Amino acid sequence: MDAPVFAGLETVTDAASSTCSLDLTWSAATTACPGPITYSVYRSMTAGFTPGAQNLVRSGLAGTQVTDSSGLISGAEHYYIVRAKDGTTGNDDGNLDEVVGTPTGPVTLGTWTDDAGDTGAALLALDAPWSVDATGGNFGPKVYATGTYADNLCVGAVTPSLHLGSNAQLSFYSAYDIEDNWDKGEVQISSNGGGAWTRLEVGYPGTATNTSDACNLGLGDFFSGTDATFDQYSASLAAWAGQDVMIRWQFSSDAAENGTGWWIDDISITNVEVPGTCDTVTGAVFLDGFESGTTSNWSYTGP
Repeated sequence: MDAPVFAGLETVTDAASSTCSLDLTWSAATTACPGPITYSVYRSMTAGFTPGAQNLVRSGLAGTQVTDSSGLISGAEHYYIVRAKDGTTGNDDGNLDEVVGTPTGPVTLGTWTDDAGDTGAALLALDAPWSVDATGGNFGPKVYATGTYADNLCVGAVTPSLHLGSNAQLSFYSAYDIEDNWDKGEVQISSNGGGAWTRLEVGYPGTATNTSDACNLGLGDFFSGTDATFDQYSASLAAWAGQDVMIRWQFSSDAAENGTGWWIDDISITNVEVPGTCDTVTGAVFLDGFESGTTSNWSYTGP
């Protein structure tokens, strides 16, 4: 017998509220049968899960959106599948289209960190040959690294957009083996989405007096030369208070001679707007959709 035609779950959006909740939306299904069509929501903490009675969190939904707020864990990934069911045939569409969401609390000022994936996701956007190496890091094993690099490179490792509070401070750890006096590494900031970049003064350990590098970074102090030991570097971001910024580690090589690269690890930026934590709501969910307004399957017997 026919099942509904349904494109599956489309979006899972963090409500960013004090209690952990995620908003789910989808487009209406169609069916050749009289219907009515209802929707069931399945949830798991594991990607690639199989929908079943053990992970059913909502059923009998008539609309195309729902808020899930039962038993969600702050900062954890929750995977969802929504299926459409025809009320005449009892068949559902059987899709396995999975969408993930992570509940958080209201935005607050805190410290943004990135340790290349040792304790969370690696968040920098990387131009090749920048990558996350599994070994060779500072405090943990993972590290952002260019590896042994090619000639004429102009490549960056870039943070996502971050909204700064007052007196924000950048710090990170770095080691490097970069052709001395010719190839260069520079830390930069953009406050217009990457349209323009400004050099940050982080206490550069080397000097370059040649200008033939691919990024045309000019003369002055840079990451240039060799120091295989991780050292900490920092810069004030106070001048960009109240702005959305991105930070970039820009690597530039010339037409000859190479080194084994540049390593960046254990980045932190203070006084940044970061997601807060939310409270887990405990208690049973009404699986037939009563709490979202679908009451046709309910009845009341008086005393």
